[in-house]
Amino acid sequence: GEVTTLIGLSGTPGNVDGGPAEATFQAPFRLVADGIGNLYVSSLGFDDEGSVALVRRIDLDELEVFPHVGSPTAHTTHRTLNMGIGMVLVVAPENVAEIRDAIGEETWIIGALTDGTGRHELVELQ
Repeated sequence: GEVTTLIGLSGTPGNVDGGPAEATFQAPFRLVADGIGNLYVSSLGFDDEGSVALVRRIDLDELEVFPHVGSPTAHTTHRTLNMGIGMVLVVAPENVAEIRDAIGEETWIIGALTDGTGRHELVELQ
């Protein structure tokens, strides 16, 4: 399929925040959407002690990259980054094999969408 770059300078590594024509990413390796207009990008960064993992936020409405998230609370981390699962995709059963082949990494099926009763229960994490 076709790939479209929405933000970031293709082929220019770095960790520069900003808009579509300024932002750069150093070895991005995971993307997670929070469902309210933000995309979180895990990428490689550097500090005084060497390489570190960075999590930066992209505002999809403004198409702007903001500095790393820093140290979010455990609740925010679990909610936004899927309890450490990484990237989660909702895929129609007939497309699972094709998506797994395209990802090229080990994948797991962690659930299924089913008809429900319309009731739910919120479980607070300790």
